[in-house]
Amino acid sequence: MSALSIIFMAVGAFIPSLDMTAALFASLPIIVIVCEFGRKHALAVFLSSSLLGVILMLNLPNHGAIIAYGCFFGYYPILKSVIEIKIRKKWLAILVKFVLFTAIFAVLLFLAITFFNFDEFIGWYSVIIVALGEIAFVVYDIVLTKGIMYYFRFLRPRLRIERFFRK
Repeated sequence: MSALSIIFMAVGAFIPSLDMTAALFASLPIIVIVCEFGRKHALAVFLSSSLLGVILMLNLPNHGAIIAYGCFFGYYPILKSVIEIKIRKKWLAILVKFVLFTAIFAVLLFLAITFFNFDEFIGWYSVIIVALGEIAFVVYDIVLTKGIMYYFRFLRPRLRIERFFRK
């Protein structure tokens, strides 16, 4: 599963316009691992694919996919499962996810401005970027939820994954 995540990230490295899409697709194996084996195994896959992604992609032209995967897309399915299981009230779970995303996005924006001299993000432009990021996050969270439901209802019964893990 780590290798599959890295393959998706490599697509984003070679086709720069697909770097965010590649990071999103690289998180799909994490979703399967969370559903089938639990969060601990998914965390191991995330950490190994992030580390291998950084090592293998140092010489590739675009690092956007590995950065997006390591900073958000890779661990968000794990975080989502924790939040939705631990917090029973749906509105509170949505609020927690939204606040966490906003905090992560604000930190990344601050780091981009401070260390990478993205001075064009200062001022109202940064507010617009955060607002657009929050809209994209809401859409991503809804699509991720629908994708997980689709996996359990349609893909999992057809793939019969449990037959590979009999003792």
